[in-house]
Amino acid sequence: MRISKTWIFRQAVSFLVESDITAYFENISHPLLADVLRQHAPQQLRLINLLMEMISTWATPSFWGVRPQRGIPQGNDVSSWLGTLYLVQMDIELLKLQRRGLIEFIRYVDDIKVFAKDYRTARRVVLLINQLLRRMHLNMQTSKTDIFQGEDIQKHLGDERVERVTEILEGLPEDDAKITQPQRQDAISKVQPVFDAHLRKASTLQKGDIRLFKRVLTLLRKAGSPMAAELCLSRIWDQPALTDKITRYLSLWTDRDDVRQMLNKALFGDGELFDTQYLSLLPLLRQSGAIAMDHRTRLLRLTRRELHWAAKAEALLTLMIFPLEEKHFEQLRRAYDREASPYVKKVILALFLKAPFRVKQRAFKETITEPEEETNRLRKFLWSMGNNPEKCKPTLKTVGKVERDPARLLVSLHAALQSRDKNVLRQVKQIADVREADAASELVRLSFAAVAKAGEATLAGVTKQNPKRATP
Repeated sequence: MRISKTWIFRQAVSFLVESDITAYFENISHPLLADVLRQHAPQQLRLINLLMEMISTWATPSFWGVRPQRGIPQGNDVSSWLGTLYLVQMDIELLKLQRRGLIEFIRYVDDIKVFAKDYRTARRVVLLINQLLRRMHLNMQTSKTDIFQGEDIQKHLGDERVERVTEILEGLPEDDAKITQPQRQDAISKVQPVFDAHLRKASTLQKGDIRLFKRVLTLLRKAGSPMAAELCLSRIWDQPALTDKITRYLSLWTDRDDVRQMLNKALFGDGELFDTQYLSLLPLLRQSGAIAMDHRTRLLRLTRRELHWAAKAEALLTLMIFPLEEKHFEQLRRAYDREASPYVKKVILALFLKAPFRVKQRAFKETITEPEEETNRLRKFLWSMGNNPEKCKPTLKTVGKVERDPARLLVSLHAALQSRDKNVLRQVKQIADVREADAASELVRLSFAAVAKAGEATLAGVTKQNPKRATP
């Protein structure tokens, strides 16, 4: 949001109301959100119901299993869009004042800024916003809701540091592949003074600094510079809300020893992480050279902790990279019976694809009556991968091309190994061979090598049983 002094002068603005909503995303009402969606898309009721069902699974249940009907996850485009849509009714009410020439306003999701020509109107807007938020089951954070005037307005509208970094970003081609080396070097040299002056030695990041930090990371990632790697390692602990942004940046530098050590310490050290941090750090571990055989026991131990189902599912999914023994499958079978989340159960079933045939067959047979639709959808997917070549081949082509997470790709490859179609098995081996050569760690390399070997052996067996040449 960039607003110039010229605009303020032209609008004859004297006062600025800056409002903040208490824990906005965490308090969005599911029933009210569903009503808003139905108003704007009355023909999409099935899609809306499915979306609300998905959102409800993110709400943490109480000790008695009751889920509060509020809160949506943060950090993705869908949530930002829903968060914007939820406050449209507030826009409608503020527009009534704007059309009368009393105010001008700007809103980005829950960041609301209202410009007024006199203090009385500004005060009236504060009261109006408070009333509107209560009707939407939200609360204004009064300690962070202020009325500014004069020169203080510009201070709260923009950050010259952020604007400077944004200008550098806008000077680079949108397509990263088209950025030349001189352009990269020029961007890095321009942003370094800003980084050195405001971020490099900062003990903590204040609200304004966080916005600058995110913008600098975006630029450095685009330019391919590890300048902020060391700073990012400390921010994992000090600013946990930045973990997702940090891991996306650090994914370029997982060959650095300090990044690998940070991953190992963060995930398996004595420190405590928030559940949401596992959702970013575990995928980074899988794609890095830091993952090692001694992590297997620690991951199994991690899955026995009281974690959010999504964090537990990520820990279990990581085991797809490791060789598993029968004792591990016995532990997983017991975990399946104890587990309440269908999403976690689904991952456990996927892990049984790696089990010896008799162990796998028994596990799938014993759980065939599972009533949860989520696990049944997985069974249908596994069946189609093994029995429907016409669906399996395009699926493998897509995931082999776009899926960078080795654990997720291994699920599809192990499912396809059930096929007796020669072309499918050749496709599995081809994908596994490519990923084996590109693997970031020895453990991942061995995982894909094992799939390639299994695919070759199965193909040889099928060819021996049916020597007729397969249709290309």
